[in-house]
Amino acid sequence: MGVKIKICGLKSVADAEVAAACGADFAGVVFHEKSPRKVSVETARRIAMASRAASAKPIKLVGVFTRGDYSFIRQTMCEADLDIAQLHFDASDDLVERLMKDWRVWRAFWLSCEADVEAALSSKADAVLLDSRNSILPGGTGELSNWELAAEVARKRKVVLAGGISAENALEAVSAVRPWAIDANSGVEVAPGQKDPLKIRKLLSLKL
Repeated sequence: MGVKIKICGLKSVADAEVAAACGADFAGVVFHEKSPRKVSVETARRIAMASRAASAKPIKLVGVFTRGDYSFIRQTMCEADLDIAQLHFDASDDLVERLMKDWRVWRAFWLSCEADVEAALSSKADAVLLDSRNSILPGGTGELSNWELAAEVARKRKVVLAGGISAENALEAVSAVRPWAIDANSGVEVAPGQKDPLKIRKLLSLKL
């Protein structure tokens, strides 16, 4: 089956159609207020509809959330018709399990030490997303995550590897970490929030 690929931070129907038509397994939309990739619920719904229509295989739509407001997450997931809730904050197991009653849930972790590895391994989520962050953004920074620690997690559970993934380093990342999926955001852009169809196609053409 190979490693699955998620194209995240989609803001336009046109970019979503390119990703879906080229074989992306997951398409992600971001609801973080301070992100240059933030979309409205209505735009997210249009992206979801377009992605499914353009894909020759089932594609799953991922909503990226950065605050633990259950009511907001639930309403957004329903109104935008999304499949997976990606919790890009220090979400509690209670919130994860509550959301898992209706959707698949990915929980983000940022690895800097063995304690972070243990936290990722103990998460109740369906999969853990391993990313990099800075003082401004919780993801989409273009910086690589810690592949050595990510590999420890990937040996024991389902990992989505994020953090500066592009066509240029995806093969190396997969070889080093052996993730279940990779997540590309800034690595397929020409500027924050502006996707590059050529970069998307190049990444999705790789045999991972």
